[in-house]
Amino acid sequence: MADLVHSAGTWLRRQLSAFFTWWRAELAAMLPAAVRDAFGPRGRRLLLALEGDVVSLTTLDGASRETLGRYPLDGANEATDAPLGVLGQAREVILCLPDEDALVKQVTLPLATEQNLGRVLGYMMDRHTPFSVEQVYYDFRVMAHDRERRTIDVELTLAPRAAVDKSLGALRALGLNPDRITVGCEPEGSYSPVNLLPPERRRRPGKARRILNLGLGAVAVALLVAVLGQPQWKKWKAIQLLEDEFAAAGQAAKAAEELRQRVDRLAEAATFLVDKKRAKPLVVEVLNQVTSILPDDTWLNNFSIHGREVQLRGFSLASAALIPIVEASPLLQGASFRSPVVRDSQSDAERFDLSAEINREKAP
Repeated sequence: MADLVHSAGTWLRRQLSAFFTWWRAELAAMLPAAVRDAFGPRGRRLLLALEGDVVSLTTLDGASRETLGRYPLDGANEATDAPLGVLGQAREVILCLPDEDALVKQVTLPLATEQNLGRVLGYMMDRHTPFSVEQVYYDFRVMAHDRERRTIDVELTLAPRAAVDKSLGALRALGLNPDRITVGCEPEGSYSPVNLLPPERRRRPGKARRILNLGLGAVAVALLVAVLGQPQWKKWKAIQLLEDEFAAAGQAAKAAEELRQRVDRLAEAATFLVDKKRAKPLVVEVLNQVTSILPDDTWLNNFSIHGREVQLRGFSLASAALIPIVEASPLLQGASFRSPVVRDSQSDAERFDLSAEINREKAP
């Protein structure tokens, strides 16, 4: 009985291990390549390097590399003993084209084309390369942005369809179906991130598996939300409390500002008359100053103030002497005649019309 229980437990552990291994692999296949490479499990990749009519097989597992051998592309029947069936189950099968079979070109395009670069490059293929878009497989990557010139630098990689299709047909005869076609492979196992294989020809998980993976992913997300939800909810409540306190403080500050403005308006109203008086000197003060400086042989028949201007009209036995007399006054300045001096025949005096400006600095 104990042996039976032990065997059942061993079988269950193996089944669960196999299931989770398959599940992780399927989830990794659905992630973008950059995310999968950065965070995903380091599964084995198969690198196919074309060397004329021979393909070289190398497995990449993290930083380790293992060369499996070289197989002729035109001798599929001779290669049936090679472990290609197992290698075909690698996480990703990568076909690396020779440098002479591909063209890599730098293209500068307007920044507005970034949202639809694939289609724009297809339209402009015959302008930048000797081929039309129907003759090549191509991919691209953005290398740099120039915000001032509003342009982007794009690296365009392409290969003739005829040559690539011929190589793909020979590889299928060997049981190999690449998931990626790239260029620039280095001895240490690095290669360009582009994929010349059209999206419709890339390997995709089956519909049933996609549904199952999405369901499992949804369950995982729900569990994660359940674990992290309560602390996040508490933080949200704390933020709401702080926002309410901040709003209350803002209302109090607004009320205080309105009160301060009201006090300022009352103070301004209280000082209005005083400022008005200071802005314009009293008529009696100016009149007193004028009567004190005019000589006895001079008399006025008109005295008026318009703003800062004082107008004096009257008679004098020596009108020309009035200008320096007015200028010598500490309250007046800029004295001048407003009209020519005329001698009156009856009084034998000179009729004058004089104006001066009140001195702002010495006005009371």
